[in-house]
Order: sequence, then C-alpha cells, then structure tokens
Amino acid sequence: MSSFLESVSPEPMRRRLATLYETDPVVTVTGYMLGQEKLLEWAHAVPKDAELRAAISPIPPVKLRSLTAAPEEEVFLWTGLIDLANFFSIYDRLGQRPSGRPLSVLDFGCGCGRMTRYLNMMENTQAYGVDINPDLVAWCQKNLAKVRTTRNRQQPPMDCAPASIDIAYSLSIFTHLPEDRIQEWLTDVARVLRPGGVFIVTTHGIPALNIIRGSKVHQEMFKLDETGAAKLIERLPTEHFIHMAYGWSLIDFAKTGSRYGNSFIDETYVRTHWNNACFDVIEFIPGGLRGWQDIVVLKRK
Repeated sequence: MSSFLESVSPEPMRRRLATLYETDPVVTVTGYMLGQEKLLEWAHAVPKDAELRAAISPIPPVKLRSLTAAPEEEVFLWTGLIDLANFFSIYDRLGQRPSGRPLSVLDFGCGCGRMTRYLNMMENTQAYGVDINPDLVAWCQKNLAKVRTTRNRQQPPMDCAPASIDIAYSLSIFTHLPEDRIQEWLTDVARVLRPGGVFIVTTHGIPALNIIRGSKVHQEMFKLDETGAAKLIERLPTEHFIHMAYGWSLIDFAKTGSRYGNSFIDETYVRTHWNNACFDVIEFIPGGLRGWQDIVVLKRK
C-alpha cells in the first residue's frame, strides 16, 4: 500500500505529519506502535490537527456521509482509503497503466466522494465521478476541484467520452440495481473504457447474506430478519439473481431513482451474464471488499 499511500498524500500533509511526529507525544507513540506507513494511513483517517486537515481534500458533512456510507468521519475516511487502495492494487495486478499520459479513472456512483476525494489528491491522474443524487454531485463539484463530477440519469448514457477511461470502479451500486438496469450500465461503462480497460464492481452475495443473517444491525439496514436472510442463502444458488425493491420513502430520501433496492448476485450469474461481447470476467473475489461485498473484475475486450 506504500506507493498508493504516497500518491494520495500531498507534500504539505507529509511535512505536517513529520512535525507532529517530532513534537506531539501522542503522534510519536502512535508512530512507534504502527510504523511510518501505518502512521500515514492513520493520519488520513483521523486528521484532528487543523493544519493536517487543511492539507487534504475536504471532508463532506455528516448529512451527506450518512446517505452513502457510515456517517462517522473516521470510518468514512479510513474505508474510503483502503477500498480505493484495494481497487488500485487489483488494477496494477490485472490491468496495464498507460505510458506517457495520465491514468484516467472513473468513480461510477461516487456519492459525496468517499473514495473520489483521494483521487482529488493524486498527481498524474485524470479523475471523473458520476452519481444520480444531485446533492452529492453538487458537493463534489464544489469541493473536489481536480475531479470532473457530473450527474447521470437513471439510464445511460453517462456524460463521459467514448474510450476515454483506463480504470472504472463501482462500489455498492450494482448491489442495488435490477437486472436489466445493470446490463444497460455495463454496456455504457464498456463504451467509455479503452480497450483493455478494467472495470471493478462490487456485489452482494453469500458472504453478505451470512453477515446479515448474524447481525441485528445489518438486518435493520436490509429490512431482513435472520430467517429471511437464511431463505435468500438457500435461494441464491438456484435463482442466481434476486432483487428486492426499496419502498418509496427510502427512494425519495436517497434520491436514487425509482428502481433502486437490494440485489443479491452469485458467481454463476456473473460468469454467465457478464462475460459478453464487451467484457471478459477475469476475477471474482468472494467477500473481497472487507469480507462484506464480492468483487468482480471485468476487462474491456
């Protein structure tokens, strides 16, 4: 993670952290305990010092954070960092970085910038974000100046030029879309990817359902009890794709469009339906996103 951490850590941030390491006993001891690389990771997630905070991308208010991720600031920041690092690690393993030009990156479903704010701090990168919620898009446009953020509609196309993107990722978006809408967006992402470009997608599968079955917090989030989750675990290996629509109150609150819900997808479905004229499925990682969501890696033909 060291090279990725360095790429999202502006020089003023690193200078300020070095000063704190020398002058603040709490930071000094934290550095002793964690080591220098983990200390830098910690500084991204817990930027309590005003100068340290001023050196990094702005942090969205709790009202917006609560729409797209854990509202707690530290959790929001740390998960954004490690999830993006995970995606870049996958890309560096399975993709090919361009030579002689910036890497172009698309955050499909960027929300209020949980991961996009780190792209905003990267050099030699052209960053793009799209989302359906106008409030989240407006915040990113105002606060993440190096990212071109646009609002998309419920259906394609997104406002992005054909064959312009090297790596696209989508965290917890296809986890909420119905089957036909996913196919439409897969086609549009293929349109904007360069040949050989990589699309990294997260899905809900058996690992997520097992967590829901054993967690009251997740049962409340998904409006499923233990028995309901167990039934879905039984159904998924034969049905392969299950979509459960949200109620109108939640759709109106999140401003997601009318066909949002929770979708559960297994590996058989992915390898059968997402291997197509546009994409090869090159990897499926059960629980690859912090043991919670599965990760699918697609390569543009």
